[in-house]
Amino acid sequence: ERELIDKDIERLNKQIESREFERNNYLVDIAPFIYLKDEIEKSYKIIENKVEKGELPPQIRETFVHELLERGYCICGNDLNGESRKILEQYITKLALSELSEISIVGKTTIIQIYSDIKEFPEKIDKLNEHINKLNDDLEQKKRRKEQISAEIKDSDIDEIRRLENRRNQLERLIGNIEGDIKSLNRDLEIFNSKLSNKEELYVKEMSKDKKNLILKKKLSLVKNSLKTIEESKLIIKAKIRDQVERNTKNNFLTLIRKKHAFKDIVIDENYIVKVLHSHGYNVINDLSAGEYLILGLSFMSALMTISGFHAPVIIDTPLGKIDDEHRSLITTELPRFLHETQLVLLVTPTEYDHNVKKNLDEFLLKENYYEIRENEANTESMVWCDVNCS
Repeated sequence: ERELIDKDIERLNKQIESREFERNNYLVDIAPFIYLKDEIEKSYKIIENKVEKGELPPQIRETFVHELLERGYCICGNDLNGESRKILEQYITKLALSELSEISIVGKTTIIQIYSDIKEFPEKIDKLNEHINKLNDDLEQKKRRKEQISAEIKDSDIDEIRRLENRRNQLERLIGNIEGDIKSLNRDLEIFNSKLSNKEELYVKEMSKDKKNLILKKKLSLVKNSLKTIEESKLIIKAKIRDQVERNTKNNFLTLIRKKHAFKDIVIDENYIVKVLHSHGYNVINDLSAGEYLILGLSFMSALMTISGFHAPVIIDTPLGKIDDEHRSLITTELPRFLHETQLVLLVTPTEYDHNVKKNLDEFLLKENYYEIRENEANTESMVWCDVNCS
């Protein structure tokens, strides 16, 4: 029994160490976001305000204006000189500041994810601590049982058993002392390695002290590090956006599709190729029906709109023409919810706009925004007509 307990103690110690490492890494990752929550919120509001005012993103690229100035004439053929050239030069200054802040628009999606991570923090840290405490309780229970067994053996009347038990205890103490010495030596080794690394860096620094090139080398190093950081940030942001679009597309697709058990997953790989996985695991993207393709497109579009950060109308022409009644019902009840707070414009034919579709859309449709096309008796003219009573 004691041998089994020793194995359990070793296993529990490893699990505790692993869980504590996981918890500490999580705290290191989440702590900056928690401490900077107010500043992150301010940044988000600033970006949102500029987007709403139309200041971001810039409507005209700075490179286009530079090309006009270099050519010396406008795309209409008129020469650029005097006041017109001065206006363009002033506009370049405003564009430079605006285009520098374009990266903040991409960061808006990251901020939304950070908010979600902060909200999940209390529940997640409680679960980690609860698991660690449970492992510690199990470990203490095993240790107490081991001590109990040792005490029972020591109280035995057999001299040989008592002698071996005492010897075992001596060896365990000796092993503990040796393990402590090993840990101490490892710490000393880390200190010496750190000192050696510092000395090597100092050596490289002293060898590179060329007064003429020192400033240039520093600038070059800064530029290289900045480029590396930007590339890494871009990859991280793109990966997070891709994962979020993938999750939203899958959820939307499985909500809208009638054959829910026929499809297992929606995957967007690193090359941004969309795959629809059958319940047996193979890709059926090329075998979907016309209606299923339409539903996949609506799911992907609504997923993009959810994370884009821009509020623009969505216009869909004949969205219900290639699908059956059940899919019509699902689309007209769920698609407006996917595009919450987004203006959705559906251009439907009288055949598509049947009683059930009208009933489903009445929950979302504004009466004053209902339009129909009216024709004259000769069918030679048509006009768009709005009548609050026509629906």
